[in-house]
Amino acid sequence: MKERIKNFRAKHETLYQLLLFTLLSGVATIVDFAVFSALNYWLLVPIKSVPFSWWILDYSASNGGLGGFIATAAAYLAAQTANFFVQRKGTFKANNNPVASGIMYFAMVIAIWFLQLYLGGVLMGFFGKLLGQTLGDFAARIANNTVSFAIQFPLNKFVIMRKSDKTRE
Repeated sequence: MKERIKNFRAKHETLYQLLLFTLLSGVATIVDFAVFSALNYWLLVPIKSVPFSWWILDYSASNGGLGGFIATAAAYLAAQTANFFVQRKGTFKANNNPVASGIMYFAMVIAIWFLQLYLGGVLMGFFGKLLGQTLGDFAARIANNTVSFAIQFPLNKFVIMRKSDKTRE
């Protein structure tokens, strides 16, 4: 079995990495859901009714309020921190400069973060009306994670977590 996996990986490196990226993204997803749930449904409940609006962000009380914003932001940052370490060595076996890689990853995460913070408020409101608030919140998380995944894989593979040609296996 190990030999078959090794042969598949050698013949289809990008597909293998995409599959591994998908599986290991589960770690980030678990962290995301755990942090979001703890904050949104327990620790920050008192401030969910406080509307929060800044720039492109709109977290009215019906869209999760200040509690929803903080839960969304904190969950994303915790998940992406875990994801950096898991993907760097687990999926891409990156051997480029870890500091430069970390800086590029941080820039990508911040850009995606603002996109997700904007989408979070919009999607929580949309899915909340469609599915009810709790199920709608989780549907919004899934949609946000899907957008993040679609952006992150190609950027990580080809830009951020490169493998130097000098040490390719």
